[in-house]
Amino acid sequence: MEAVNLKIITDELSKFSGMVKEEEIQGLADEIRKANKIFLAGAGRSGLAARGFTNRLLHMGFDVHFVGEISCPPIKEGDLIVLGSGSGTTQSLIVMGEKAKKVGARIATVTMFPTHTVGQMADVIVTVPGSTPKKAEGEKNLAESNQPMGNLFEQMSWLTYVRKQEISRWFFCTSSMRKCRMTQKWMRFRRNRNAGSCIDKD
Repeated sequence: MEAVNLKIITDELSKFSGMVKEEEIQGLADEIRKANKIFLAGAGRSGLAARGFTNRLLHMGFDVHFVGEISCPPIKEGDLIVLGSGSGTTQSLIVMGEKAKKVGARIATVTMFPTHTVGQMADVIVTVPGSTPKKAEGEKNLAESNQPMGNLFEQMSWLTYVRKQEISRWFFCTSSMRKCRMTQKWMRFRRNRNAGSCIDKD
């Protein structure tokens, strides 16, 4: 039974992954590369995926923060905030987006519903397929899933963040490390850059 359930999940991820547009991922990678500081935020399981991506970017040497952490600095002009919201209507994220707009920061979002409030205020949108009971009346999910609740969106968010990580890593390495591509030289650079910090080094 467990093997059957796992195949359902992997089949869905394989089927719907092609719905995530490469140009949208590329657009967000460009924003990450240009930003002075990068902030990520999300509620619930969207937040868990965003927190994981924060850690990956930190390991790559980006100046990145998860909103709500005690060490998180204030957002400023020239910064980027990435809001992970399946519904696109998460009130706490709307407030963050409004504050970011006010100071001149850029906004990106990973969402199922790009026309909802968070998507409307975003400069860059990555639309990720998923299924949720939180959709408005008469609204259709981008993908119908056999999994319960928001499982598919959570899984697709993780995969999308991993793809952005690969593109961002290429940009960061080519511009800062002469195409080092995570060689020993890059690893030494990362250790030196993060010396004395409290990050979890892998």
